Amino acid sequence: MLLQLYQRLTQVGLPIALPSLIRFQLRQLVRSEMATFEQHLFSRWRANGLPPERQATQFEEILTLTDTLISVLHRKLLYQV
Repeated sequence: MLLQLYQRLTQVGLPIALPSLIRFQLRQLVRSEMATFEQHLFSRWRANGLPPERQATQFEEILTLTDTLISVLHRKLLYQV
């Protein structure tokens, strides 16, 4: 799938370096997210003895929310430029 995305980006005239830039920025975002999750979620889950399967379910729910938030904010910011 990634290969197809890279090919499509070049077909529409975007530089091949764009995915690398996006990946770098996403790594920074993920580091911030993980620090926030550790501070606000993981420690609370451990303190409350939340079972691993429930942690996984909640984490998936959180990822769905953050994926949607990132997508909406991304589009909003692009249209503001």
